[in-house]
Amino acid sequence: MEYKDFYHLLCPELYLRSVFDLPIDHLKELGIRGLIFDLDNTLLNWNAYEVTPEAKELFIRLQDAGFFVMFSIEQQKGSCGSRG
Repeated sequence: MEYKDFYHLLCPELYLRSVFDLPIDHLKELGIRGLIFDLDNTLLNWNAYEVTPEAKELFIRLQDAGFFVMFSIEQQKGSCGSRG
């Protein structure tokens, strides 16, 4: 697989007002098997350390539907767990 083909796999083709609007059944019909979510200022509010009960429920539903779920987090220098 060429780089440009791989890059295309990471570009969104669906834009929603909220992550809670994900059309789970439609994504399965399209053959999508995994989803990547950004935590910082997306699923977690700024300076928050726990996801909401609604977000937890969403991820349970996604796992139950057979999706692979991955999280992205940007650590700033000096943040908890940072090595820089």
